Amino acid sequence: MYTIEERLHYKKFVTATRAKKEPIYNWYAFPHSYSPELVHEMLSEFNATKDSLIYDPFVGAGTTLLACREKQIPAWGIDQLPFSVFVSNTKVQCYLAKELNEVLDTFTTNHELCDQFGDLPIVEKAFSAIVKRAINSIYAWVCRIPNQNHSDFFLLSLLSLLEEFSLTVKSGGWLRLVDKDVCPENVIRAFLARSHVMINDAANSKNHDHPESWYALLGDARDTSVILKQPDFVITSPPYLNRHDYTRIFSLEMALHFVKSNQDLIDIRKKSMRSHVEAKPLPTMNSLNYMPPDDLLMTLAELEPRLSQHDKKRITSMISGYFEDMFLVLDSISQGIAKAGKIAFVVSNVRFSGVTIRVDEILAQIGEQVGLTPCKIVVVRYRGNSAQQMGRYGREPVRESIVIWNKSL
Repeated sequence: MYTIEERLHYKKFVTATRAKKEPIYNWYAFPHSYSPELVHEMLSEFNATKDSLIYDPFVGAGTTLLACREKQIPAWGIDQLPFSVFVSNTKVQCYLAKELNEVLDTFTTNHELCDQFGDLPIVEKAFSAIVKRAINSIYAWVCRIPNQNHSDFFLLSLLSLLEEFSLTVKSGGWLRLVDKDVCPENVIRAFLARSHVMINDAANSKNHDHPESWYALLGDARDTSVILKQPDFVITSPPYLNRHDYTRIFSLEMALHFVKSNQDLIDIRKKSMRSHVEAKPLPTMNSLNYMPPDDLLMTLAELEPRLSQHDKKRITSMISGYFEDMFLVLDSISQGIAKAGKIAFVVSNVRFSGVTIRVDEILAQIGEQVGLTPCKIVVVRYRGNSAQQMGRYGREPVRESIVIWNKSL
């Protein structure tokens, strides 16, 4: 039986605050991510060494890979979002500042332009015509850089500025339109300034031996065939059950380089983890051995009468589907991880219509179905509720936790 313990001093480790400040990590920091210190803590707790291999099935912005690189512990990961794979791989590359400066010295906007953003409706609302033209001119130069690593480096510099020069902000699970002043003349200057900062970061970073030891691949964590190298440990944070849709949050970045049409983005959205209502079940995934834990069934029975007719099917299907998907993820890990391996998932409990869903405990129980032994649930902080939840149902903080399993021998 697992234990539940508090390590509230970890609360500063489960936000993106530090990642937004640290060089290279802040080349692009996802709004929902943990800090490198959390990875270091887990590596220490697991007694990981330079001979270990770490796996992150939800690689996000590459925090686990970078943090492992700092400790010279090999690590790899996957993600369904092409943008995540790109960001992670670009961050962990080794660069020579002299070469990057030489490339930047060739910067010019004198290229034949075409609209690179495709047909995503949000793009027309997010950018004025003159801002979009400036972005396209930078993108055209980036695409002409012959060295792929250099091209990716400057593309990440450009992608990191898109929100700043758009009429949008990343707000929860959405890209929200806002009214703000955007100066088109600053786009080129900001790109050059941002690139110089990143080059300086690269100059001050150690070029590690065997850079191929840290990388990300495009893949679905629910697929048992994605684990190509047997990991010793897993450190990750799956999408929270909070209705956040990353294809929407990063739709501008995806539109510039990673999808050609709105339908391409919708296709990725439908195939993503069922942490939001627009994701769909994948018929190719085999979850026949999955049994919803009693705690989940009782929670759904309590929640369903409180939901409106509109939400009843959408929300209950999302919640049920989320845990079925997590069964598949844990099953894939259990089949691929080394004997005596250890797994750490950073997760958050959630509250819908006043009913708390204990995600951490339900996942601990699901892990047992696939041969994982839940060791402990480490509570790192207690989160507040939305104003709407508190107004209708009162305040009941929900915990954010690290669920730790051992691979059963």
